[in-house]
Amino acid sequence: MNVDYSTTEPGGVRIFARPFTDGALSPGYSASGSPLYPAGTGTASGTFTINSGPVLVDQIRIQMTNADQSVLLNETFIPVYFLFTDPQYVVTFTQFNPLTPNILDHGSQVHQDFSYSLSGTSQARIFIRPLSYGELSPNYSASGSALYPVGSGTGSSNFTINSSPVIVDHIRIQMTNADQTLLLFEATVPVYYQFGPVHRVFMPVQLRE
Repeated sequence: MNVDYSTTEPGGVRIFARPFTDGALSPGYSASGSPLYPAGTGTASGTFTINSGPVLVDQIRIQMTNADQSVLLNETFIPVYFLFTDPQYVVTFTQFNPLTPNILDHGSQVHQDFSYSLSGTSQARIFIRPLSYGELSPNYSASGSALYPVGSGTGSSNFTINSSPVIVDHIRIQMTNADQTLLLFEATVPVYYQFGPVHRVFMPVQLRE
């Protein structure tokens, strides 16, 4: 990951990105260290991975410290969804259109492109649905699912909200078997789509201090 930074710390800073799961450092993780970034503005980068699983990383913690790491200057948590597991069944978003966050009119379509991996011998269906505060969003309509063959491939889906002020704060992905009797994969991804005249301040995807 890459992050933009700004600092007046004369001795420079170090910036660390670490994976979190359920409010604590993710089990089995390893991550890169930090070089010394000079005062001013610039871009920092780092990597992490999970060495055993399954582990769901639901946040990334970014910390900025002074040069000798004795003072914490800034700490930020970013919601994410990275599931480290055997990729027997997995669906990954590749694009949102329009981008999130966004304010939309009723009936405006939110389009998602995705890639998938499916092992075994049976085909699968993939459904993407909007959520509001942990429940299916009110007054939504969404596309159905094609029958996806075994292997790896791509697909697309869309949804909209037809009436009433609604905030979509997550998108749920579900992969089922062909007759929808077995749930093979499920994930929820944080987003922000405001449909209709909801009066609320929301945060942008990228934050710069």
